[in-house]
Amino acid sequence: MTRTDPRFSAVAKARYRRGNAGLVTILTGLLLASCHAGPNPANDPENAGYSLLYRLLSQQENVDKALWLHKVDPPAAAVIKEIAKTSGDARKQLEAFARADPGLQLKIQPLPKIEQETRAAIKSTETRVLLTSWGTTFRLRLLLTQNDSMEYASHLAEVLARDENNPERKRYLESLSEKFDDLNDKMVHLLSAPEPTK
Repeated sequence: MTRTDPRFSAVAKARYRRGNAGLVTILTGLLLASCHAGPNPANDPENAGYSLLYRLLSQQENVDKALWLHKVDPPAAAVIKEIAKTSGDARKQLEAFARADPGLQLKIQPLPKIEQETRAAIKSTETRVLLTSWGTTFRLRLLLTQNDSMEYASHLAEVLARDENNPERKRYLESLSEKFDDLNDKMVHLLSAPEPTK
């Protein structure tokens, strides 16, 4: 069968139609998939901020376990326990917000790989140093890490509150920022005051 043969033209047209039909099917499937997928929660700045806060709170609610390793003076121990309780309560409240709003994602990973690895390395070093410290050195290192954490938590909650459109969540984040700011002040006071004598 040659190109001039009428049958060639009919076969070519049929193949062309089948090829186009397949292409249309593929394109339609891709369009439908993209519509159903919706926005990627990892690209949402609000979800990124809430996930960072949630992860921090989940870590901080266990900070009082450091007191199982070594004892510190009662004023320092009281503030460490207050940090753990405040963080645990806040974690539960964020989970309640997420249950009420399925669009709010708390467990995405918004950080680039290099930042994740850097934070993990810092945390590993801090843990190792705390485990091998004693007495005044242990107390100082524990308070320093908590001072940094409370400062970060306060500012993170403040920035989230600034951009939050939900009035209930906005009020809560503002209040949480103030609580962490107060705890940060307590850390600064403990660090600047002489350690109580036993």
